[in-house]
Amino acid sequence: MARSKNILIAPLNWGLGHASRCIPIVRQHIEEGNRVILASDGESLLLLQKEFPNLETEELPSYGINYPKGRQLIWHLLKMSSRILQTIKSENKVLEGLVEKYDLDLIISDNRLGMYHKGVLSIYITHQTNIQAGKFSKVANKVHNYYMKYFNEIWVPDYESDVSLAGELSKYYGGQICRYIGPLSRFKLNKEIREKDGKVLILLSGPEPQRSYLQEIIFSQLDDLDVEVVIVKGVVNGDIKVSKKDKTTIYNYLTSDMLEKEMMESSMIVVRSGYSTIMDLFALKKKAFLIPTPGQSEQEYLAEYLKEMKICNYSTQDSFNLKDVFEKSADYKGFSSLV
Repeated sequence: MARSKNILIAPLNWGLGHASRCIPIVRQHIEEGNRVILASDGESLLLLQKEFPNLETEELPSYGINYPKGRQLIWHLLKMSSRILQTIKSENKVLEGLVEKYDLDLIISDNRLGMYHKGVLSIYITHQTNIQAGKFSKVANKVHNYYMKYFNEIWVPDYESDVSLAGELSKYYGGQICRYIGPLSRFKLNKEIREKDGKVLILLSGPEPQRSYLQEIIFSQLDDLDVEVVIVKGVVNGDIKVSKKDKTTIYNYLTSDMLEKEMMESSMIVVRSGYSTIMDLFALKKKAFLIPTPGQSEQEYLAEYLKEMKICNYSTQDSFNLKDVFEKSADYKGFSSLV
């Protein structure tokens, strides 16, 4: 009988997507009898602690990623580059101690560039093996590939086929061992949960201040919509907390089981076009209307890519109008059209 392994799973804290898509990986290793240690920072670590309260956790140095008020995210990240590079060095140094403390057999890093160790099998998860950032694409991919070479394997949560959810983003042209492991989602399709006609689920997520900006826009338009609306604010550092007014229900956050139920019941989901969200929509075969985070080239690319595929429509944050969501989605097939 093979001995259980000591496995460190470390997602990036940039919104909740990296942490949420690691949940099925954590579950799998627990089922296999392995010892899983979770490592991250901020709300990503909080989310994992709430999902797996009995697992050991470690806090890693924070990248401190936030969004600018305007649309120049790339320039903003360039200004933060020295801090980000220092964080990569710091988390790699912290990892040295964790390898010794837990006698690690495997490290799984979701987009944390410093979570590799020459003496331990180190796996890097990313869907952006071919970053699409306009004129910055070449330099962004050069930097990304520089760090990816320190990992033993690259895992891409997508299909290496025409059914690709990430399009050009997940095409890999590097030299590492690359495995396409298929989309990762914490959710499973439950056909016993009935969809409610006209119900709208609005999921807010991502780093500040853009999460709050979108929340303000949504709240200002609620009176124009005469259907059942559920809003999940994406604020994990507190209680679930629910408030109700007329046909609108608002939560700070939901556990995976609760969120899965709300998504299955909804006939339309209004959400950011982050890739982890795309994988969740695909898993549950839902219809969605996308609002890419301003200035985030990945989300803008995915929104346009899915629109071209006639899967779902989108609008910019500034032009978003809640009452037009169903009308603007009439000609789009939703994720149930993808096998």
